[in-house]
Amino acid sequence: KSMSKSSTKMNVPSVNPQSCSSSPKVPELNHDSLQKEIEQLKNKEENYEDITDKSCKIREEYTEMLDELAQIESQFKLEPQQKESQPKPDTDNQGDLDVLNNIQSEFDEMDQIFK
Repeated sequence: KSMSKSSTKMNVPSVNPQSCSSSPKVPELNHDSLQKEIEQLKNKEENYEDITDKSCKIREEYTEMLDELAQIESQFKLEPQQKESQPKPDTDNQGDLDVLNNIQSEFDEMDQIFK
């Protein structure tokens, strides 16, 4: 087997130079334009990966914030029942309510982006 391999290798170079010398110009042009297309595709792919990475991070933050929202909302639902006689919790929670509303509006903006 090793003998036959070496004998075919001897034959190939004698054939190749002729076919190579006549035809290299055309494939080179194609190769350049293909190379450009490949680079553009790679750039698009990288941009796409960047965007998906960012959107994944935003989604993770989004779900974390939703969890926090749910916790805050559950606290709101619990507190009035516990302290019905005292009017104070409402004023204490007003700041939290503002924060909640701000977060909610940010979520609405994010939803628009993802749609």
